[in-house]
Amino acid sequence: MADRNWLDPGEFANEQPALEDYRLLVRTIIRNQEGEEESRPRFRHDKVADFFLKLAFADDPTLQVAHFDDPRFRGVYLPMPRRQQSTLPVVCATSSYCARPRRAIMR
Repeated sequence: MADRNWLDPGEFANEQPALEDYRLLVRTIIRNQEGEEESRPRFRHDKVADFFLKLAFADDPTLQVAHFDDPRFRGVYLPMPRRQQSTLPVVCATSSYCARPRRAIMR
């Protein structure tokens, strides 16, 4: 699994124009390994990428368990509703991420 916030030119070719129209993807000029400049679409913000990753995690619950300890996906779990978080207690018991004490929410 590659750790990146950009898409290849042919990757999701039908969706890229719509994401660029709504400014969820922005074009960035980068220098590739051969030293040539190329334009590459990247997600405007990490939260945009987390939004789409959350949709993928909702479709496949095994992804939620498989990547629970990976800090790259932490933004996916934070906006998850409590009822969905309650399906992860076994993973939480063995994870260092859940070992931290939680703060009480004052209302």
